Order: sequence, then C-alpha cells, then structure tokens
Amino acid sequence: ATNVLARGIDIIQVTLVINYDLPLTKNGRPDPETYIHRIGRTGRANKTGTAYTFITPDEERHAPDLVRALTQSNNPVPPDLEKMANDYKEKMNK
Repeated sequence: ATNVLARGIDIIQVTLVINYDLPLTKNGRPDPETYIHRIGRTGRANKTGTAYTFITPDEERHAPDLVRALTQSNNPVPPDLEKMANDYKEKMNK
C-alpha cells in the first residue's frame, strides 16, 4: 500500500513521511526510485516537509545506496547515515 500511495495519490496536507523500512526491489536491493517517490509526498504544490527513514545496523549494507539517492536528489545526508555508509564501505574493503 505504501508504494501505491507513493506513486498515485496526491494529498497536499502531507508534511511528514516515515519509512519504517527501506523500499527494496524483488532482488532485495534498495529501490531508490520508490524511495524518492515516497519521500516526495512531502514536497507537493510548492510545500516542504520532512521524511524520516529508519535503518538499523542489520541494514547497513543499504546505507551507501541511500546516501547516493539522497545526494542525487539534492537532499541533505544525515551525518549518522554517512558514517554508517562509510563504515560499511571500509569493512567491505578489508
């Protein structure tokens, strides 16, 4: 239902989106397009809003993709998320 709402219904009053999980593709990879559509619900009709996404240490492998999606959409990257992504990349390079 979340993905359907992210793409098809325009509710002007939405000012907050909370992602309790990261949208993933059928292959279990992060789905940046769906993520951007979800958080885009807060910025309709020249309005601004806030989007939160919960990401746990068990999901750290997705942190670099989330950082990339935020960067490509000109959104700020929270320092804790950037650290998680960098730590994960460092761990994978060992």
